[in-house]
This record gives sequence, C-alpha cells and structure tokens, in this order.
Amino acid sequence: TGSLPQPSNSPSRPPTTRFTSASARTGLRRDFQLADIADTIRLCDALPEIGFVMSIGIPRDVDTEGYYRHQFATMLRNTTKPIVFVCDGLEDIEAIGAMAAAAAGGMEQLSQHPTLLLYSEPTTPLQHSLEATDKLLYCAEHRIPVTHSPAPMIGGTAPITLAGAVALGNAEMLSGLVMHQLKNPGAPFLYGHGVHHLDMKDMVSVYGAPEFQLARVMAAEMGRFYHMPVWGYAGHSDSKLPDAQAAISAQFSVMTALLTKTNLNHDVGYLESGLANSPALMVITNEVIAQTRRFVDGVRIDDEALAVAVIDEVGPGGEFLSHDHTMDHWRELWVPQLFNRQLLESWELAGGKNLTEIASEKAVAIMDEHRPEPLPADVDAEIEKILNRK
Repeated sequence: TGSLPQPSNSPSRPPTTRFTSASARTGLRRDFQLADIADTIRLCDALPEIGFVMSIGIPRDVDTEGYYRHQFATMLRNTTKPIVFVCDGLEDIEAIGAMAAAAAGGMEQLSQHPTLLLYSEPTTPLQHSLEATDKLLYCAEHRIPVTHSPAPMIGGTAPITLAGAVALGNAEMLSGLVMHQLKNPGAPFLYGHGVHHLDMKDMVSVYGAPEFQLARVMAAEMGRFYHMPVWGYAGHSDSKLPDAQAAISAQFSVMTALLTKTNLNHDVGYLESGLANSPALMVITNEVIAQTRRFVDGVRIDDEALAVAVIDEVGPGGEFLSHDHTMDHWRELWVPQLFNRQLLESWELAGGKNLTEIASEKAVAIMDEHRPEPLPADVDAEIEKILNRK
C-alpha cells in the first residue's frame, strides 16, 4: 500500500454518507459543510492514534456534481496524513488523481509512493456498476491503492446466515480483484467486506451487533488466507449520541480490529449506524485505541520484568515505591489522557465533567488551534484550478 500506514490497526475515518455532523460545539445535528470537513480532518490530523483520514461527510454548500472533489481538496489542505477517499465515477477520480499528483510532484511519483487509497464498492448482490469498475481500473492503471469492499446486508441483500453473507461478499470482492489485476498485475489492493446486519425490528443496518464483529473476524481470516492486507472497521456505534452506548460499541469494535490485526480500520466517530459523525466520539475512540493497543501488546517476561531480585531485596513488609526498579519502569504503565482516575472530591473540584463533555471540549480546542503544515502555494493554486474545471 505504498506510503499508507503499514503497521497493523490504524483506525480512521468513515466513508462518506449523508449526512450530518453532531457538533462538538453545540451538540446539535446539521448537514455537513466544507468547514465541518476541514474542522474534522484537522482533528484527525492531530489525534495520535489516527493513522489516516477519510471522506467523512457530503458537503451541502457546494454544487452536487463536484462535492467529492471539494471534499478531497479540503482533506488535502487540512492534513499531512494519508487520505482514503470516495468519489462518483471516472470524471471524479481523474480530477482527484490530478489533485493528488499535484501534491505528490507528478503522477509517476504518486504511483511509486501513493499517499491515498480509494474506497469503492460493488453493488450487492453480485454486480459491479460501470462507475465502480471505471474507478477500479483507473486505480489499477496508476497503481493507486484501492479497496473494493462490498457491503452485503444480512437478510436484505445477502443471505440471513452470517456464513452465507460472508461467502457472497467474498465472491464480490474477488471478482473485483480479478478485473483490477487483469488491468495491471501487482497493483495494490486491500481485501475487505462490510457485511452488516439488518435489524428485523427497526429495519436499519446496524454496527453494534455481534454478528458485525464476527464478520470482521472472518474477513481478517480470509485476507490472511489470500495473503492480502485487510480493510476493516472500528470506533463506531448505533447510538445517536456520544454516550455510554457509543463508548461500549467503540471499545468492542476497536478490540476486534486489534485482536484480528486488520491493517486499515475506518469509521471512527460514526453514530446512528453510519449516518452521523461525532468529533467527541473520535476523541473518545482515540483514547480507546491507545488503551486497547496497550492491552494487545501483552506482558514482557524476562529477568528484569519478573524482578525476583528486587522482591528478595525489599523483603516482607517492605515497599517498592522508592526503589530504583520502580523509578526505572513506572513510565511503562499506560496513562490515560482523557479517562478520569481521580477520587470524587478531586473530580468535583476540577469541574465534575463527564466523559462526553471533556471529549467535546478537547475536540473543539483541537479544531480551533491545530493547523497542519499548509500546501505549497503553487500546489494549492493547481488544486483550485482543477476544482474550477467544468
């Protein structure tokens, strides 16, 4: 995947949906605007556990025929991290490819050291639209990494059984891979599918179901079977607010992603089954990722860690707080940046704020203050020229 993050488990942004932003400033929902995308991408750029950024919402304050291009340009101008993007068809991806090439120093440089990836989907069940195929082949030609990830809906567009739905998604993904590799053998491609569960009571596609996470495990296993990097999901919820339900769902999905070692994980911060984005949940999930990474890292066992000599030296009734061994290793313990460990009295004196309030305030502060390194003036001018093409 070129310059895209190679270490496993780099959760990220969601693919574009409706849709709405749950403002960290007001808590109110409203349609996305370009300024919201810029704010949120800067937030992602600043959060240390976020490895790449991704299309996050459809901007309603630009012309509908060009909103994916404006979306990409806004991401390019507000982050130094790799970008995963979505778009409509060939005209869109050619414009986006031109913008990315301008930033990279030319298409040849972009092909050799890609800093972007296309998220695309077949049409379940068992179809590939002309637009999706055009995008797939464009990426193959220019060696731009792509994941052509189907989204079968269990009981709707896929069999009601999880194994059947995954088999369907696997066939769709592989057929896309065949077309892609026939165009340009060896061009970079990520395995993945987003098998979702259709809730038969509310008739919505849900993120919080255990079946959804089981499908992630199956996708990771199949990706390893095919010796391919895997596209995954993490940090999302069916909840309408960045509340306890959202935090539990985020933890569940992040744990699944890290334990299954999927390579690139997206949808961090999505609420309402992917219909809304929450900057506060992004900040919460950033903390969840850090905590879970520490858990997944496991325990070192060697003479220094077992500390038998230290235990013998301190002896019965002694204390370890002042020992050099403690001084040497206390920084190895994970320390939260967001979660509160204070006693009640100290917490109350500090304002008594809950997690959502703290996360919202942190999100707003980052969006207001963080400014990534800007693009060179000539590159920015070229991007503007591409945006203005008719």
